[in-house]
Amino acid sequence: MRRRVSEITTSRITALLLLATLLLTSACSNRARYELIRQNRLQECETLPIPQHAQCKAQYQTDYETYRREREAIR
Repeated sequence: MRRRVSEITTSRITALLLLATLLLTSACSNRARYELIRQNRLQECETLPIPQHAQCKAQYQTDYETYRREREAIR
C-alpha cells in the first residue's frame, strides 16, 4: 500500500514538472509546434494521389514568421 502511494506521488510530481517545463518553454515551442504540425501535414500530402498531391503541399508552405504576422494582424 505504501509503495502504491509513493508511485502515485512520484507520477504527480513528474506530471507537475512536465507541465511547468511546458509552460516555461511555450514561447519557443510555438514555433516548434507549428513546424511539427506543418511537417506532419506535408507528409500526409505524400499519401494522396498525384493530382491532389501538389495542391495539398501548396496549402502548407507558409513559414512560421508569416503565419505569426498574419495571426497578429487578425487580432
